Amino acid sequence: MVHLLDSFMKKIRLLWSKYQFERNLKHRKNLYDYEDTAFGHIWWKNDYPKIRMEYDRIRAGIIPANTIVNKITRLWNDQKYGTKFTKGNYKFEPEEFSKYGDLVVKEGSIYFSKMHVGLLDGPPDYIALGTGISNPTLADYQLGTEVARNNILVDGGYRDLVGEDEYYGMLFLPSIATNSYGEAALFVGKDTASGDVMVTHNKFSPVLSHTINVNAPGVDIVIKYRSYSS
Repeated sequence: MVHLLDSFMKKIRLLWSKYQFERNLKHRKNLYDYEDTAFGHIWWKNDYPKIRMEYDRIRAGIIPANTIVNKITRLWNDQKYGTKFTKGNYKFEPEEFSKYGDLVVKEGSIYFSKMHVGLLDGPPDYIALGTGISNPTLADYQLGTEVARNNILVDGGYRDLVGEDEYYGMLFLPSIATNSYGEAALFVGKDTASGDVMVTHNKFSPVLSHTINVNAPGVDIVIKYRSYSS
């Protein structure tokens, strides 16, 4: 009975979050011709080494950068658990996942434009998690309440292209602080003191419920360029 109730509640949370995502996407207008979608997920600590290997293989160029996002998207579209990651004979999937379509913020769009014409070097290199729950705006330059920020390449994430789409991902350690993480962001730079630039601001609904040393949160961000406003 407890298992059936748990499955039912997962279904309700997934349907609600899908409704919020579609409503948000419908009413969003991106004035700067970029759009992004963030995928948040929580992994049981015993599965952490296995999903860690997926991130490492993407970073090494062994498997495509969209591997994890495609799996999470299939879970999202099916609105049910059962789309498995596989390591040998062992199958596993996230405990929780969330998807939200937000926007590349204004200063992120300006940064990209300067980078594309050669005025700046270096793509985004940090992904941050926070506990804020406010809706992102074009004027944002920081998270509501930042808790952790990791270097994409140094701390075990990845960044790559698939076609014209940019993929960025980070799997955080199980040891980061217990929190309900409601937001994530892609940054250039490690902190405000170093002159960081926020590129995206992403809200998670439902939030990601992380418990220290019990599970591990992950974030994947996909940025798409559009030649028109939508």
